[in-house]
Amino acid sequence: CSSDKPAAGLMRAAAHFIGKQRDHYESHMLRARLALKTQRWAFAQTLLTPLSEAEDAVRPVFEMLAEAAKGDGDETGAQGWHAKARNAPPEAGWMAAGLRLSEWQAVCPVTGQLDGVHWQVPHALAPMGDAARLAAAPEPVLTPAFAAALPAADLSDATH
Repeated sequence: CSSDKPAAGLMRAAAHFIGKQRDHYESHMLRARLALKTQRWAFAQTLLTPLSEAEDAVRPVFEMLAEAAKGDGDETGAQGWHAKARNAPPEAGWMAAGLRLSEWQAVCPVTGQLDGVHWQVPHALAPMGDAARLAAAPEPVLTPAFAAALPAADLSDATH
């Protein structure tokens, strides 16, 4: 089918990019995202189902499975995947003093600390029952420059 050529081209490009790393987690996620984009619902489910069965499955896996189920016309299945997504841990990302950043930066935009941006799971979004890790999280440091930018009402709460 000629309308499928762009989808097939995307999948071939992804396969070439992935190379010998076909079984890597990120390879499955990339291929699943492309399958969803090209409305290949069953293929997305095939790629994502093993990831959803892992003990450390993260929220985006379940959200993508919900999208695939909905695209396939299975509203009940989509609701089930959404329920699992709500209870799953978020995916790790660049974090700075409790804020999620879209990209890495050398200096923390909140505290001004050099090397204050780390790749980690957002603590505030961690699943319930992860109290030990939450308790071990360092308190954010309030820099004078950041404090000066806060409204007066927020400043009293942030410094105590």
